[in-house]
Amino acid sequence: MAHYIFRLLSICLTIAVITLFPGVASAGQIYIHNSAKGAITCDAAGDSRNTVKQNTQTIAIAQGDTLQLNPQDLSTQTIDRIECAGYNVGNLKVTPNSPDRYLSFTGQAQHTLSVLLYPYLPTTPEANFQPMVQRIVNEFQQKNPQILLNAVMTQDLKYDTYTYSNLPNLLGKNGFDLVELDTLMLSYAVDRNLILPDSPAISTSKFWEVGLKASSYNHQLYGFPTWLCSYFLFGRDRDIWQVKSVPELVNYLSSKKSNLKPRLIANFNSDWNAIGFYLDGYTDLFGFDKVTEALEKPIDPQVIKNLVEMSSECAVNETNGCVNNYYNEDPNAGYQDFSAGADGFIGFSENSFYIRLSEPQKLPLFATPAPYGNQLEPLVFTDTLAVNSSTCKNQECQANVVKFIDYMSSVETKLWIAFSEDLGSGTPPRRSLPAIKAFYEQPRVQQDELYPQFAPVVNNQKANFPNSISDKKKIALYQEICAEFNQQEPEYPQKC
Repeated sequence: MAHYIFRLLSICLTIAVITLFPGVASAGQIYIHNSAKGAITCDAAGDSRNTVKQNTQTIAIAQGDTLQLNPQDLSTQTIDRIECAGYNVGNLKVTPNSPDRYLSFTGQAQHTLSVLLYPYLPTTPEANFQPMVQRIVNEFQQKNPQILLNAVMTQDLKYDTYTYSNLPNLLGKNGFDLVELDTLMLSYAVDRNLILPDSPAISTSKFWEVGLKASSYNHQLYGFPTWLCSYFLFGRDRDIWQVKSVPELVNYLSSKKSNLKPRLIANFNSDWNAIGFYLDGYTDLFGFDKVTEALEKPIDPQVIKNLVEMSSECAVNETNGCVNNYYNEDPNAGYQDFSAGADGFIGFSENSFYIRLSEPQKLPLFATPAPYGNQLEPLVFTDTLAVNSSTCKNQECQANVVKFIDYMSSVETKLWIAFSEDLGSGTPPRRSLPAIKAFYEQPRVQQDELYPQFAPVVNNQKANFPNSISDKKKIALYQEICAEFNQQEPEYPQKC
């Protein structure tokens, strides 16, 4: 899991995962909740082909109760099918090492909708994603009792949507009906016919244009955006708002008087982060309209020069943790160094969750778009809900998808997720960036200490990262960035 720990600094909701904690191990449990009007009886089978009498376990669940079922209770060490109150849910594939599942049986279910949710939102180690998934399932099914929602939210590498080779399975005939996908992978999914064009039954007017543009390929909409993400520079005073370029960043940091601590915290080493920084730097140098050409042209030395100048602000005693994999391999160190007195921290809006969680006292915190060149043209990542072309061709499934997207794109849902209402009292807000406009009009959002500083970034329809990065292009681009960076900064690995 350590390989992915810092990916939230690399991607966002975007492109990846940063977490203050090591990945929480999957317990491989199924939680079966009875939300019907009376007691129900359930059968759990180790294989979807089993009959009730073959390798099954029968369970009675009282009204309102939740039963925890372990696959180790079955001789197959697998639970693949649950049947409760006469309704059957198959293709679960729960083992002792797989992600947990939470199923709520209303007694009215007529269809099952399986959804893979984006798992790179902040959480705490004791909660993992269980409270969020449970609330999503319970709220959605309360409004749509005829749909049994089978939702998965996990950092298990087999479910990682940033691994291109995973997508044909996750969006295949045995995959999920709906997958929350970073649009960086959109062309890969479309070119392989893994996803369907989106339903006209959902109005697009509620979404930010930058998210819709990122969710479109060849002039066709293929997803409804859920979260947006961009790189921000965090600091401890309002002067950081004046930073609009790399020279101004250097001047800002040099005006501080940190002793032996790094003046800046950032991770230049992770694959998607290196690519994201480079594309942001290319845009800062040449403008939004030129960003896609960066994928086809040789690496621009001036863009790398600007990144090297930024990264030099991390150096302490001739050692640079921003480029030598130190912060890449130990993300906790970045939060600790910032809390201990570093003057700047580059990350996503969500990183404020871990900054607040790691500091002993609530120090002032300010944010501005991170600069990577001589002008400020911040790019935006987008996560989008994409429909499986193999499992969701029929009208019933597509109608259920519309209902789920309506739920996930409601202001009410975005508010409780963004403000961490599923976690314990006193937990910092996640401060993820919803892709719907109405969220930013809410008084709670406008009065928040950081959301007003984040909000202007999402209001530029040209600011989307390219959604046409193939698996081969990603590998080649990362290697080329590493080689050029090493030429200008030898502490950066030559080969990545």
